[in-house]
Amino acid sequence: MRVPVILLAMMASHPSVGAELSLYENPCGVQLQAEIKFVEGGLTAVLDKWRLEVRARFDAKKLNQSQRQSAEQAFASLVEKTSTELGKGLSISGLYRTLTLMPVLAPGTCKDAAQLRSLSEQSIAGYESVLGQMLPMIDTVADAAKKDG
Repeated sequence: MRVPVILLAMMASHPSVGAELSLYENPCGVQLQAEIKFVEGGLTAVLDKWRLEVRARFDAKKLNQSQRQSAEQAFASLVEKTSTELGKGLSISGLYRTLTLMPVLAPGTCKDAAQLRSLSEQSIAGYESVLGQMLPMIDTVADAAKKDG
């Protein structure tokens, strides 16, 4: 029983017997992986910078412990409500990951590297913009926390 299985495995792995697998290789997998790394690195850098800015802004408000906790919880709730907008900035990385898993891509998918990079940069800039638009909400939640005591 083992011999037929071994022979079948050997024949299937031999190029002249098995299917032509080169037709199912993703021709731009390396390029897409590079874009994924670029986008995810950029998004992580933006998020890290934003978190530091949030902390600095809350520190500047000179809230007591109770006020700060209340303000930060309110801010987190507001940030959570904007997750749909944030998701748009994050989606390009997911799209690139999906493309790397496609067994066959249209020949022009990765033809224009500048276009891929432009989409990546737009994604990072959009994410940064949405996060930046949230920062003024810190003033609002901090002022409300001070009034509530």
